Amino acid sequence: MLYKLRRLTNKIEKKFKVSLFFLFPIRIFLVFLESVFLKKSNKFSYIANYKLDTNKLKNKKLNIISAGVGLDISFEEKIFNNFEINTIVLVDPGEESEQIVSKKKNFFFEKAALYDVAKKMKIYKQAGNKNLSLENLFNSNQYNLVNTVTINQIIEKYKIYDLDIIKLDVEGVADKIILNCLKNNILPIQICFELERPIKISKQVDYFKRFFKTLRLLKKHNYKIYNCTNLKLGLRSEILAVKNEK
Repeated sequence: MLYKLRRLTNKIEKKFKVSLFFLFPIRIFLVFLESVFLKKSNKFSYIANYKLDTNKLKNKKLNIISAGVGLDISFEEKIFNNFEINTIVLVDPGEESEQIVSKKKNFFFEKAALYDVAKKMKIYKQAGNKNLSLENLFNSNQYNLVNTVTINQIIEKYKIYDLDIIKLDVEGVADKIILNCLKNNILPIQICFELERPIKISKQVDYFKRFFKTLRLLKKHNYKIYNCTNLKLGLRSEILAVKNEK
């Protein structure tokens, strides 16, 4: 029922280009937290649906890892067409994603789900929703088995020594991937990611604990953290973390 309500709300917001976050207490709370703990991102430009500090992309050949590409690679294509690229690796467990990326000669592709450990895992799906979630954001009983891969493995395989951008649209596990990067001293210049709030009410406390832990550890590792949320206010946080210059 909660999933159907969220889908209906999303459709209304998309059709009429309004946000109904003020009707839901938990959404209001998340929007409030974003306004208090995240910086404004007005000075940054959109590349497709994601904001980046484009000044940090100039005059260098970029190394990029983008996970959870789904059926939309407009972000990756725009970066490729507008900046110098050394290596760009796209990661997704979906067959359709593989078919789309296979047509692009200059993109590498890993058919797996990015995570903080490498193993075989259940990835959950929901009827009518193309997204897949290791975290089971949908509270669904439907799943496939997929292989997971870590940032470390990708870096070693493609010999990426300086990582400029990680983009994470991974339906509920971006924080785990980021914390694993920080633990292993993998510090990309920019991390654009989403922290999707789960549907299940009992998971809300855990979500907010993880939200604060992620922000705290990013700041500890000298990142400035910006709020880029534009759509679906209170349902997810769209965040850009930018490494401070030494």
